[in-house]
Amino acid sequence: MIIRIRNQDKIAIHNSYEAHRVMQHIITRDKDINLTKEHFWTIALDIKKIIVNIELLGIGTSYRVLVPLKDIFYIPYQKQAATLILIHNHPSGRLGASQADLDLTDNVMRIGEIMGIQVIDHLILGGYRGKTNCYYSFKDQHIMEGLQLSTKYLLKPEAEALLMEHITQLHNIIDLQKENNNLIFKQGEKIGIKIGEEQGKIKGKLEIVKVMLDQGFSIENIMRYTGLSESDIQQVH
Repeated sequence: MIIRIRNQDKIAIHNSYEAHRVMQHIITRDKDINLTKEHFWTIALDIKKIIVNIELLGIGTSYRVLVPLKDIFYIPYQKQAATLILIHNHPSGRLGASQADLDLTDNVMRIGEIMGIQVIDHLILGGYRGKTNCYYSFKDQHIMEGLQLSTKYLLKPEAEALLMEHITQLHNIIDLQKENNNLIFKQGEKIGIKIGEEQGKIKGKLEIVKVMLDQGFSIENIMRYTGLSESDIQQVH
């Protein structure tokens, strides 16, 4: 689910504190978020670190949430994001990374390297609603640096080739969407011009009607000369 916040296209995130502040705003604003279950979000940033996309990708149980890896990059890739921040909450309030959290981050980082989107942090939010002021940042704890050296999730050549094939397909879909959007825009532009021309013709005829009425022409004669209906003429009259 895409999440929007006011002026998000002007909000920059330079560190974990700023990312956490954005998440606090979202959680406080959205009354439907139930932090007794794990949620998984992503924040995508452009090259200037401005937010281009915030997304809730999954809601799980009280102790885990499963998110398909392909879903993590689908929108950020379309938005041409440069970097990505992963976020999830621990309903227990416990801060710190589990092995599953480390493995997920490691795996996502490897995929991000191939897709050209750098995973720069993973935040774990602790506590229930109203108690999310505590968080754990992989970057601040220098975990991201360690994962950069990991070889656990390096893709085999055949797996990397398959991923590149999927990326190409996604790129083709994006290009097709852009082409369709351009066609829709051009069609809308033509329709708008046509409507404007018709409205202009009607407006011109109404100006003529006003002059003819001032000159004492009968409504019947005006209808014959202009092709307008009696009700149109009565509006001017």
